[in-house]
Amino acid sequence: MEILRHIASFLNFTVRHYRVINRFKRKGFVGFGIFIDVSQNTLPFLQTYYTQTYTWFVPRAQFRPHWSSISRVFKLDTWTCILFSLTLVSLSLKCLDFIKFADTSHCFLQTWAIFLNVAVHKLPQKSNIRFLFSSWVMFSIAVATIFQAFMTSFFIDPGKGYQIDTILELEQSGIKLSMAKHENGFDCWQSMLNRISDYSIFNNEKDMLTYCVRNPNISFLISEEVFLYNFRSFGILNQTALFHKMNTVVINIHRTINMDVTSPYLPQVNIIIKRLVEAGIAKKLVDNFSDPSALWKRIKSEHKILYEYVPLSLFHLSSPFFYLSLGLTGSFLLFIGEIIVNRTIKCFEL
Repeated sequence: MEILRHIASFLNFTVRHYRVINRFKRKGFVGFGIFIDVSQNTLPFLQTYYTQTYTWFVPRAQFRPHWSSISRVFKLDTWTCILFSLTLVSLSLKCLDFIKFADTSHCFLQTWAIFLNVAVHKLPQKSNIRFLFSSWVMFSIAVATIFQAFMTSFFIDPGKGYQIDTILELEQSGIKLSMAKHENGFDCWQSMLNRISDYSIFNNEKDMLTYCVRNPNISFLISEEVFLYNFRSFGILNQTALFHKMNTVVINIHRTINMDVTSPYLPQVNIIIKRLVEAGIAKKLVDNFSDPSALWKRIKSEHKILYEYVPLSLFHLSSPFFYLSLGLTGSFLLFIGEIIVNRTIKCFEL
């Protein structure tokens, strides 16, 4: 109705509200959601003034202890690779007799100290040990630098579980689906419902949302505007934080106005609607109606910020392994050079 009032103010008209039950045959009308008889001189729609997006709302992921984030920021394959490298280098130092009469655990602790950039009490003397030792030092510095950079991701990780955000994940999650009765005719997702046996149909959105609020682990198909309006009417707008709006769009409903095709004001009304949409007035009217306190916008913005982190994977460790291979190659060449120089000096002495 606010859209009509804006149009009427431009044309200096008066708005009168009629509740239509049967077919409407009055000429010169402007209406919303009226059943159109193609035999009458009416247009199905004018300029689109708003697009209503229907998607699934699912339960928001539950919080976990913050220490559990270490398995999401620093992935399991990353830790496995590091531990394997530690073990391999420790055994190599043991075989090369890095510390005389030292057991394997002592060598492992020395290797771990180098990895943490902690100085060891004794420098290697043999060439073959220096070959391995210097390469591991280069590798440890590179890995430690990357780990320190990704500690920021660990600190900002909200500690939440995995958030369902696609229709495929929703199908595989086992969460019960629900929707309002009049929405059951959309062909674009009817095929998906045929593959799912556990879903409920309600007479209207209000009954559906009332049931979903009282029963956890239920998702529902609805538009954001209807979702916010009903929660505000329930007086529980703060509980919108319990649900996550999926980014996957199920269907878009383009809201339009019906008008008599013979009306001389048809072009003017179209122009006015177009300008209202371009200026953002139509969207602002809907936002003021559904979420006047902008609470939902703040919830979505905070939720987006909380998930802005990148987990550490083996791809990010490619540079340390490159430096490790580079160090091994350089150390090997120096090792060969030392052997050649020593043998040359011995030959001249003879």
